[in-house]
Amino acid sequence: MSEPIPPLAARYVRGTLYLGIANWVSYAINFAVTLAIARLLGPTSFGLYAFVVAVNEFINVVNGLAVAPALVQSREESDSRYDTAYAMSFGQGVLGLLIALAVAPVLWTYRSVDAAWFVVLLGVVRIFKLLADVAFAKLDRALRYGAIATIHLTTRNLPNFIGLGLAWTGYGPWSLIIRDLFFALFPFLMSHAWSGYRFRGRVKRRAFRSIMSYSGPMFVARTVDTFLERFDRLAVGWLFGNTAVGLYHQARFLAETGTLAARPLNQPAFNLYARLRDDPVRLARAYSIVNYFLIRVVFAGVAVLLIYPEPVVLLLLGPDWIQAAPILQCLGIYAGLLPLFDNMRTLLYARGHVITNVRLRLAQLAVFLPGIFIASTIGSLNGVALSLFAAIVVGVSLAWFYNREILRGNAWRLYATPVLALVLSVAFFAGADGAGWMLDWPGWLLPFLPAIGFWLLVVLLDRKSLVHELRYLRQQFRVGGNQREGASPAS
Repeated sequence: MSEPIPPLAARYVRGTLYLGIANWVSYAINFAVTLAIARLLGPTSFGLYAFVVAVNEFINVVNGLAVAPALVQSREESDSRYDTAYAMSFGQGVLGLLIALAVAPVLWTYRSVDAAWFVVLLGVVRIFKLLADVAFAKLDRALRYGAIATIHLTTRNLPNFIGLGLAWTGYGPWSLIIRDLFFALFPFLMSHAWSGYRFRGRVKRRAFRSIMSYSGPMFVARTVDTFLERFDRLAVGWLFGNTAVGLYHQARFLAETGTLAARPLNQPAFNLYARLRDDPVRLARAYSIVNYFLIRVVFAGVAVLLIYPEPVVLLLLGPDWIQAAPILQCLGIYAGLLPLFDNMRTLLYARGHVITNVRLRLAQLAVFLPGIFIASTIGSLNGVALSLFAAIVVGVSLAWFYNREILRGNAWRLYATPVLALVLSVAFFAGADGAGWMLDWPGWLLPFLPAIGFWLLVVLLDRKSLVHELRYLRQQFRVGGNQREGASPAS
């Protein structure tokens, strides 16, 4: 007799835990290794890599069809859909490689030979990533989050250590490109092995049309995403040089730590939201439980960046990077809003509101691009950061409006306490620092104090609600204890 399949909520709680542990461990290692490589390379060499990655992100518009998310979001599943998606992904990858080959001579002429080779190799990386995404979609559809977590834990760590070893032995920015090659190759091999997927040429016109009904609008949305995510670094690198883009890139990397840490939630959240999109009550509850903890984690980081950006930079990157501190402070509130914004957009995508996401991103672009132009004209990196902050404020406001029927009843409960705790903790430490009370504290300790103060206030102000939500998660985890890996979803 087969074991019972637990309720949907229980399966997602356990799946999120599996992905969370694997990805958070991997992220912690990746964070530490990236910082170590940045220390070894310095702003100028690291800036060359950051600039080429920014160029590559614009070539990545060929990935914008979002074929793998279309497989997860769909109500249907078939072999022909997977094979059609695989063929589409390969076509996107080949097109991207051809564009990279066309861009390479320009980089060779105006930047360096290394830059030209980097963009071509990243074109190869793109093909393997796109094909791996289809195999991951098959695992995702089956809720095989244990398998996905194992693959992530393996494939996101080994390449990092390879890259660190290459940087240590003097390979410079090449160490990061070689690392990226392994970042694509290892997941490609393991996802295909674990999912059992094999391409057998079952490409169907009907499956293509079905995928395109979701992916077509996604192409527009993701193209706009690319401008918002990389245009600032491309502009800074082109106008101010490798050192400036290295400083700006690392400041933004540190500011987006919360978003990167929250990404393990996005994969199961998208799947869960998509399954519940016709049940607004359960969908609102699912969104609430995800964001309840998300906002209480990321706002602790906001308090740190607003009060102690210089100690953070000195602790993580060293004195060579101290000029990144003012940029990091300008991105403090952005750091807290971005993970919430990403989850609101995930909710829109899961509900099928792709065109709404396009409108939202275009509104951000209307604020972002003029801001970048003005900041670049006056030569202000802080101005570039403030343009990014202005765009995220517009984005969060519109995303809340578009999701208002789901979010309206949760707004006060989700946001009131963490916002109050943030204001109080920032005010206290800003006052203490201004009064000179913190002068005798060791510099390495300072970044931890605002976060600790914030969490103490959250526990003090919101203890009853916090205990209730933790008990709910514990209950769901226990219910899911008999989950069979790979079982079909409960109805």
